[in-house]
Amino acid sequence: MNQNQAHANLTTGSISSHLKKIAVPASIGFLFNTLFNVVDTVYAGRLSTEALAGLTVAFPIFFIIIAVNAGFG
Repeated sequence: MNQNQAHANLTTGSISSHLKKIAVPASIGFLFNTLFNVVDTVYAGRLSTEALAGLTVAFPIFFIIIAVNAGFG
């Protein structure tokens, strides 16, 4: 591991501060991801109903992949 990388010790300290350090960046990432998908939906809705239907099928699959990656990452 690189010398510049810091190690977080999650076994000591306040649980709430550890949760904030982990949950806030993840929540911000999910928020931007959702906003990105909303913008995609708006543009696809302007194209055609078929494009919007394609996004409707793809979004749940996309979010499952994101959730699994967030769980393992």
